[in-house]
This record gives sequence, C-alpha cells and structure tokens, in this order.
Amino acid sequence: MRWLKFNAVGAMGMAVQITTLSVGVHLLELHYILATILSVEAALLHNFVWHVTWTWPSHNNEQRSQLRALLRFHLISGTVSMAGNTGLMWVLVGTAQMQPSSPTWCQSGHVRL
Repeated sequence: MRWLKFNAVGAMGMAVQITTLSVGVHLLELHYILATILSVEAALLHNFVWHVTWTWPSHNNEQRSQLRALLRFHLISGTVSMAGNTGLMWVLVGTAQMQPSSPTWCQSGHVRL
C-alpha cells in the first residue's frame, strides 16, 4: 500500500510541477528557467508534505525533526531535481528552441490572473 501512496504522491507532484511551469511561463510570462526553478520547488514542497502526512505518517515526529527532514529532502532530492530539470530545460528550450508546452486551459483563456 505504501508503494502505491509513494507513486500517487509522485504523480501528483508531476502535475503540480507541470501546472506551475505552465502558469509561470504562459500566464505570468516568467523566463522559462525561473519558471522551472519555481515549479520544481513547488513540486518538492508538495511531495514532502504529502509523504510526511500520508505516505509515512508513522515517521511524523516533532517539528524540529521535520525541519531537518525537509532540509535533507531538499539536499538530496532537491539538488538532483533542480539540476536535472533546469539543465534539461536549458537544452530543450534554450538550445533546441523547443517551446515549453502549455495545457489547453492556459491557451483557451479560461484562466485569468
């Protein structure tokens, strides 16, 4: 059951990252690298909160250990995710001239900020 929860959190985190990236690039008109950094950070925080409260609730100890766990999570997962995502975006968008995709709801004008 924990494996399913872990993967569900990952899938939700991917949706958070893609949505945040699309909003940043297409609605807020942020530079694609800045939008990538913000979207990765949003997904990291999302995944951490869900893992602590849902995937591994038995590991949910005192607040101080949660802060250490968040810092450790950022140092391990965050560093790899941030480097991988920004590097890949630089190659695909900056070098290969691909455009970050936007979901239909961004293109249709249904969302206005």
